[in-house]
Amino acid sequence: MRILIYTKNKDQFVEQNQEQLDKLDELYGVKVDLYSDIDEVEYCLSVRVYSLIFVEYNEDKVKNFYNIIAEAKRNSIEFFIFGDFSNSFHFNKLKRDYNPNVIEGVFDLTKEVKQRIKTPLNKYISCNIKDRKILVELNNVKTELEFEKTLDFFVMLYFIRNYDNIVCFNSLLSACCSEPEYVRNSSVDSSIASIRKMFQDYFNINPIISLKKIGYKFSLEVAKWKNTSYSPYYR
Repeated sequence: MRILIYTKNKDQFVEQNQEQLDKLDELYGVKVDLYSDIDEVEYCLSVRVYSLIFVEYNEDKVKNFYNIIAEAKRNSIEFFIFGDFSNSFHFNKLKRDYNPNVIEGVFDLTKEVKQRIKTPLNKYISCNIKDRKILVELNNVKTELEFEKTLDFFVMLYFIRNYDNIVCFNSLLSACCSEPEYVRNSSVDSSIASIRKMFQDYFNINPIISLKKIGYKFSLEVAKWKNTSYSPYYR
């Protein structure tokens, strides 16, 4: 999961929310892009895939806000505005035109994000994000999986959070890599191959299904009856 935050004063925001930012990273595995330059926000929105966007209202940047909200709506991204927008003509017009989610009062970042983290009920898998471990239970046997590479763990975590759903490659890349636009596709390909090999070695199954020109689907239900031999996968 990746979120985008715009604030008028980045240093002040970090000082006030450092504990929450650390918690999102360490306990929930959330990537956070934080900027006080609205142009950087627009650029990142054009090259990365986000689940949530939070912007602090800035009367001087209303035109940029229209662009950001329009892009968020085009890509079905939840959009939130926080800060001081009392008695603002531009804000009221923005609200009428786009009806964004408005956070009034204290902005509790962890609460807002935690409520929207995908945590599907799964009888097979549980995660320990802090220790980078996955517990898998198949045939009444529990097996703890450890990952040598951090990227492998985050790819696995994204599959779990999107269990039995189609995952496109760009979303996977953005959720797992700090600067996805500079990461070679082969790095994620390698992580997917490592996860497949791990499940093959431990459980004799291949849980990652390749959907040509669409993406992937992770499912232990399908893996139990599907041919477990390795097949080429596509993007």
